[in-house]
Amino acid sequence: MFCKNCGNELSGQTRFCTECGAEVSGANNQSNYRTTDSRVEPVAVAKPTNKNNTLVAIIAILLVTILVCVGILGYILYTMNADDDKDVPSMQVEEQEDIEEYADDDSEENNGSERYSEDEQEYLFPSDREYITEYDLRYKTKEEVALIRNEIYARHGYIFKSETYQSYFESKDWYRPNPYFDESSFNEVEKINKDFIVEYEKSMGWR
Repeated sequence: MFCKNCGNELSGQTRFCTECGAEVSGANNQSNYRTTDSRVEPVAVAKPTNKNNTLVAIIAILLVTILVCVGILGYILYTMNADDDKDVPSMQVEEQEDIEEYADDDSEENNGSERYSEDEQEYLFPSDREYITEYDLRYKTKEEVALIRNEIYARHGYIFKSETYQSYFESKDWYRPNPYFDESSFNEVEKINKDFIVEYEKSMGWR
C-alpha cells in the first residue's frame, strides 16, 4: 500500500502516512495501484524540480557572459591605445632634446659663477684649466670675447697699454702687474685657449 499524497509505502494497518501525515484508507490506497493483467504496480510519483540548481546555473552563465564582454572591451581599448601611442616615442625624443639643449644653455651660462671658488668669482672664464669652445663664445659680444682673451694675459700680470683694459683689470683684486711678463709662462691650456679665441675672432671678422 502507498500513500496517495507522497507515494510513501505504508503497512496495511496504518491510517496516517508516516512521511506526510495524510490520512489513508483501504479504498484510497487502491487508487495508488495500476492493474495490468492481474498485477498491481505502484504509480510513480514525480519528484519536485531542484530550483536551486537551476538558479546556480543561470548565475554561472551570467558571470561567464560578463567576463567575456569585459575581456572583449579591454582588448578593444588596448588596441585603440596602442594605435594612438605609435607617434609618442618620436615626440618624447624631440622634447628630451629640447630639454637637454636648455639644460646645456643654463649650465654654460652659470659656468662663470659655479666653476670658481669664492676667491675666483671675478674671473670671466677658467681659461687656465678648462678649454674654451665655440659654444662658450657664441653669445658673447666682440668686447666680451676680447676681455676673455686678455684675461689670460692679465692672469700673469701683463701690463696693458690700453686704458680700457688697464682700468678693467686693475679693478680686480687678483690682478698683479708683472713688469717681467713673458708668454712662455702660459700653460698648455692657456696657449690653446688664446689661439682658439684669436681664430674665433678672425672667423667673426673682428680681427
